[in-house]
This record gives sequence, structure tokens and C-alpha cells, in this order.
Amino acid sequence: MDENRSPLEAHPVIGLSYARSAESYSEGYRAEIIGLAERAESYLLAAGADVIMLDASVDGVPDMHRLDGVVVMGGGDVDPFLYHSEGHPSISFVDSAADRFESSLVRRAVESYTPVLGICRGLQIMNVALGGSLIEDLGEGTIHGTATADAAMADHSVQVVEETLLSTILGVGDITVRSSHHQAIQRLANTLQVSAWAPDGVVEGIEAKSHPDGTTPWAVGVQWHPEEAGTQPGQFEALVTAFIAAATEKQIAKRASEQDAESTPVG
Repeated sequence: MDENRSPLEAHPVIGLSYARSAESYSEGYRAEIIGLAERAESYLLAAGADVIMLDASVDGVPDMHRLDGVVVMGGGDVDPFLYHSEGHPSISFVDSAADRFESSLVRRAVESYTPVLGICRGLQIMNVALGGSLIEDLGEGTIHGTATADAAMADHSVQVVEETLLSTILGVGDITVRSSHHQAIQRLANTLQVSAWAPDGVVEGIEAKSHPDGTTPWAVGVQWHPEEAGTQPGQFEALVTAFIAAATEKQIAKRASEQDAESTPVG
């Protein structure tokens, strides 16, 4: 956090979660995941947020009271036990502790109307945590990964759905994204809706549905990596700007509630 910032200014506190200490990760994979998380952190800081890095492998129970927003980053495959599957030989880099932590983090955030942004694995965790399931392997030759030894990401298009929150952020129609995943959403959680599709029918974006009372949690997940260096300029900035605006509203509302509680007479 920046000690030079005024405490009167709105600087939402964002929890940036990823499995930094996962024992199942190779050193090369860990370095890649850390690099993406640090790039995301730099965008959040530039947008005016204070960032708390959460190591999902060791952090235990999420402390939602101190957070105004949550970002769940990419990483290893989600444990198939969480969506009642026997698994697939291709599943790798599973960290059950991170799965438990981030599932709880997502559920608590949505329940408390704390904004959530999920990236790649983060989208999958959002879906599983809220009751959905995953396709455990898309197979070889999909557009979502690359067989090139010197490239970690693949470029492909996605179609953003009209009249969704994601469309207000990125616009409607085709955009080019960078991705690297072999799993995807199979059964969508009941409280979520699709906000983007890949040409092959894979779900690429999700967001929260409105509740019966008309309120809608700010919860957006993208299956691609907008924080990756080769992404089209402005894409991650747009997502971060919208996310930080929602987190700032959460912070202001929380401060107002705390002030009301302090001013209410006891007895």
C-alpha cells in the first residue's frame, strides 16, 4: 500500500488471489503464474487500488471484512472432487488448499456483494464454487491452447453477448483474446449467465445474474488472460477500471455503514 495516500481518499482494498506456494507446481509454471499476478497487481495499483496479495495455498479462511474487491487469478486445474467427478488423466497442478480457499473467497464475496473478477482458473473456480461443473479436457487441437514451444498463449476470437455487464465494459461483438487452457465450463452455475462465447461453443465469459429483489452482485469471469503482455491494448485496463469503480462503491458503502453504526446510541 502507498503510505503517501490520504486516508480520506477512496482507495479500495483488493485481494489478489493465486496459489503462489502450491507444491504441485513446477518451478517454470510457478514463475509464469507469479509473473501474470504481478502484472495484474501493477494494473490495479495504477487504477488507484491498494492490493493485498493472497497466497491461496496457505491463507486459510478469507477475511472479507478488509476487502473491497477480489481478483482470482489463473493457475492449476480445479480438483474434480469439488464438482463430483472422478477426474481425467490430463488434470495437473491441482492444489486442494487453494481450491478450498478460493471457493470460499468467491462465495463470501458474492454473498456480501463484494466485486469479484475471475481470470482463467478464476472463472472456473467461480463456476464450481457456485455449483457448476467443468469439461475436464478439451482435447488436442483446440483454439484455446498452443502447440508452439516458444509461445505460452494462443490468440483467438470471442463473441461478447449483448446486454451483459461484460458488453458495457468491452463492447458487443468479436474481440481477440489470449488464452491457454484445456478445461472449460460444462454445467453453468444457476446464479451465473454466459457473457461471451468462443467460435467452438466454449464459454469464455460469465457474470452474476440479478437476484429476485433486483440487485446484482458485481461478479465477472473471463476464460482468457487479459493481463498477459501480448493482449490487445486497453482490454485489461477496461476490465480493471470497471472493477475498481465497483470496489470503490463497495468501500464507500462500507464506510458509511460503519459510521452509522458508530453514531447509533446504545441502550
